[in-house]
Parts: sequence; C-alpha cells; structure tokens
Amino acid sequence: MTTIGIPSNHLNHANPKHGTNYVDYTQQNYTAALREAGALPIVFPMGTPEEAAEYVNAVDAVLLIGGQDIGPLFYGEDPTPKMGETDRQRDLFELAIIAEARKQRKPLMGICRGSQILNVAFGGTLIKISTHNIRRRMGNQL
Repeated sequence: MTTIGIPSNHLNHANPKHGTNYVDYTQQNYTAALREAGALPIVFPMGTPEEAAEYVNAVDAVLLIGGQDIGPLFYGEDPTPKMGETDRQRDLFELAIIAEARKQRKPLMGICRGSQILNVAFGGTLIKISTHNIRRRMGNQL
C-alpha cells in the first residue's frame, strides 16, 4: 500500500477549546480521500527541519495541505499589517520536507497553501491578497 505523508497544521496560539494545550491536526477530508484512493495517510506532527529526512524516508510521497499564509519573507516580500496569520515554524518545517522529498526523489502534491509553499520552495513568488485588497479591486461584486 502506498504511504502518503501529511505534515500537520497546528494551533499556534491559545484558544477557548484547548487553552494553551497546542494541538497538531489534519483535516479528516484529506486522510479520508487518501484512504478512498487506496493509500495509507501518515500524519507528521509539527517538527523541526532537522527531522525532515526521517519523516520523508518513512513514506512514498508527501501531501502538503491548506492552512495559514506563508510568511512573505520566504519569497522576498515584506509583511503587511492586513495579511493573514502566518506560522514560521510550519513554513520552515514544510520547506525542509519539500527539500528532502526532492532529494529522495519522492512525489510532492499540494492543496491550497500546499501548492503555494511548493511554488515558494521552487523559487516562485506569491501575491499577498487581503480581504481589504479584494474588496477594493472588485467593488460590489463580492
């Protein structure tokens, strides 16, 4: 059975349900879709870049999932006050996972943020879009 590694997302701030008991998680629709396709999903808890090689070595491919915005410093831009939440630890971990998967010649797939972090890892850039910018550009069409 093909194994697909999924680096987890995590709550990086306190919240009413979990307080300061920070949680690593993956949405069930990702793991359910992989199972339905005949693969075995393996969720990687949030780790350090130094652990990337061991995680990637344990799977056949990697799926990068949605979540927070990618820190703009990773693609040569400055942060703006109206941008969404970012997670530097996650950015560093996933960039290391991508580099290691490329080194080990393992397939990489991305959904939403996952596609964006793949783009950044391969030298691409992103356009920072905030709700404010969208409303200004589209007017009453929203």
